[in-house]
Amino acid sequence: MTDWTEISVFDGLDLSESFVLSWHLGKENLCFEVEFMVCESHPAYNPPPPGEWACYERGKLEFPNVIRVSGLRSMGSVQPAIDANGERDYGHFDTFAEVRSGEFKFAGDFGEVSVVSQNPMVKLGANAT
Repeated sequence: MTDWTEISVFDGLDLSESFVLSWHLGKENLCFEVEFMVCESHPAYNPPPPGEWACYERGKLEFPNVIRVSGLRSMGSVQPAIDANGERDYGHFDTFAEVRSGEFKFAGDFGEVSVVSQNPMVKLGANAT
């Protein structure tokens, strides 16, 4: 089993402090919209604005060529948190690991999910479209 901290696509990101904004399961992929916490070691890092304690960048976590997904709850069945600015999120990734080649298990308010797919991809900012 490989913890997310050892998966290169997350280098310079802190998945445990990132916020899930939405998710969508398509015919061939699973995509999470995420407000990623970006660490100083990441090329997209910028000093946090006044009043903020960390650098955050919106992006996508995509699982391409999905073969199987189990445990993912529908967005309508999950109560989002609403922050002081009125923005909603669905919590953090509480756990995330590659349990065997091509099989990823992770948990959060969205469920305890198992995905069999190609390696996940992270796209930040303008590259996230």
